[in-house]
Amino acid sequence: MQRDEFMRGLRSLIADTSDPITRNFLARELETALEKLRPEAPDIKANRQRFGRDLSQGVLQLYSLERELGGRDGTFSKWTQAAYELNEDFEQPFAEAVSELCLAFRDVKQKYGQDIACQLYNSMSVILPSEIRNAAQYLNFGGNMDHIPALAEVGFLMGEMDDGVAERAAAYMNAGGNADYAWCVATESPIPASEEPDDPQIQQTML
Repeated sequence: MQRDEFMRGLRSLIADTSDPITRNFLARELETALEKLRPEAPDIKANRQRFGRDLSQGVLQLYSLERELGGRDGTFSKWTQAAYELNEDFEQPFAEAVSELCLAFRDVKQKYGQDIACQLYNSMSVILPSEIRNAAQYLNFGGNMDHIPALAEVGFLMGEMDDGVAERAAAYMNAGGNADYAWCVATESPIPASEEPDDPQIQQTML
């Protein structure tokens, strides 16, 4: 009860603040504080509590993956950190998040070969399972590893893509294309007129 009265008083104080910048700042700080005070969902709480047990299991999974792929020694520790950062809100058990990563690399190894799987493992240029699979598909069609970070940054590797999309994207990027327009070129979609791209590779593609 006292807390409710305190929060009402604080909201009233914020509303009475004449300076809009200060008012917005205080409102954001209040929302952040309230978020921390909200009760944690039972499943998230359970996932957080089992993290200590899951951590050792996850480290072993990633170390085994590194041995299997012939990855660079010690990279498994960086993947452990990446898996934690991907799931730092504990929406799923840590061991489950690691298992999804390992499965993505094993799928890549089976479909595209150990060399591509190992390149992606060592580079850590993408860390989401869906991006790992799509990056491997792109590399399989002659894509350059150096282009992966730029394509990931614009979200190209997030969605599903067929072999034709991967092949056209690889050809476009290898010819000096811009990652910003890779999806439109690869899917043969119109480029928004407002963007007015000045890219000779796009012009050639449109001919």
